[in-house]
Amino acid sequence: MESLEIEPEKHGEYKTEDTDEKAVLLNYFRGNYFSEGRRSCSLKRVNYFSLALSLLLVASNVVLIGFLLTKSSPASPLSKKVLVIGTTFDYLPFTGLSESGKGQGIDIDLSTELSMSLKGRAPVFVKTTWSQLVDQIAENKFDLAVGGIDITLERRKSCYFSQGYAKSGKVGLTLCRSIDDVATVDRMRSKMLLVGVNKGGTNEKFADRFMLDTRKFDENGSQMHALLAGEIDVVVTDIEEAAFFSKKHTNYCHSPLYTNSSKAFLLPQDDAFKSYVDAWLSENQNFVEEVFRKYTE
Repeated sequence: MESLEIEPEKHGEYKTEDTDEKAVLLNYFRGNYFSEGRRSCSLKRVNYFSLALSLLLVASNVVLIGFLLTKSSPASPLSKKVLVIGTTFDYLPFTGLSESGKGQGIDIDLSTELSMSLKGRAPVFVKTTWSQLVDQIAENKFDLAVGGIDITLERRKSCYFSQGYAKSGKVGLTLCRSIDDVATVDRMRSKMLLVGVNKGGTNEKFADRFMLDTRKFDENGSQMHALLAGEIDVVVTDIEEAAFFSKKHTNYCHSPLYTNSSKAFLLPQDDAFKSYVDAWLSENQNFVEEVFRKYTE
């Protein structure tokens, strides 16, 4: 396996006191507990209460993270000197390589910051494939895997997932002039369109489940080249990859969502490490949103 050390970016400080959480809490209490006649005299108390509750949530996550770091076993990723992260580097905007060969993408930024939170440890990224991902995590070859990974029941049999950090789903990507042909899975199938998918992941499982006329590609990304060359009619992929592709190739469009799913980090079956990663994601929602904007807007 090829390893790649990524120098973490300096993302700056991310303050919590101006988050949307306070506004959401305030609107909740306004809409559900106060009548119109009492709102004006009660807003200050609600403001104090919502701020106190927000600070309490932050403090509880800090305490939990500190506890997990001191109680983790020697074999836990929490105790290791270096966090080893598996990724395919082939699924932008989540994971990819720049022209200079440097890792880039939403999950590269997020997992780098996660690794740095473990007492400043720099991560080591190791290139893998979609077909090997789950087995390698189950065999503890990686401390976690990232790169636009869907939460599925099949993967849960041998691995843990972090809490979801993004909603996603499958779409059909095709020429804009043919977009009506992929409006639904049934229409795509009735038109007998040739569908391209990469092997080893949920795109392949989707095509098999709906018995589509499919051409399968060993290397992810090859199906996109085949689409541009007119060798296939449509690519089935996640909405994030389809939207990222369409920004560069404006004559291609994607269908409405065929499915609904959530993206998460794939983890070994280590309870303490999962608790830490979940706490980190909860604590850094503003940063997660900022990274998504960086790669999708």
